[in-house]
Amino acid sequence: MTEYPKADRARIIQWAFQVELKGNTQSVHAARRCLLYLVSVCYLGNHHYLRAWRNTREIADYAGLKERTAQRALKRLIDAGLVRRVFGGQHSCFSIKYPHK
Repeated sequence: MTEYPKADRARIIQWAFQVELKGNTQSVHAARRCLLYLVSVCYLGNHHYLRAWRNTREIADYAGLKERTAQRALKRLIDAGLVRRVFGGQHSCFSIKYPHK
């Protein structure tokens, strides 16, 4: 598992803003909001591995989205290879696949 030093925080946030997502404007904005929320949560908790245990409803609430929109946005991020999801009861572990160099 790759460790990400705290010094990379600004670069990871910048990457989340600039990552190229395909689709209509609304779906791209929803996916970006979910990605930015996950990045911020990772830095509050497990910033060394960019992982966050969250449920979809919580992500939707904090991203200002309806739960179904957040589900589609998260699927878009997973399909794009930007986020990995591991299920674990009511919450899922979301890992951000930041292209660390």
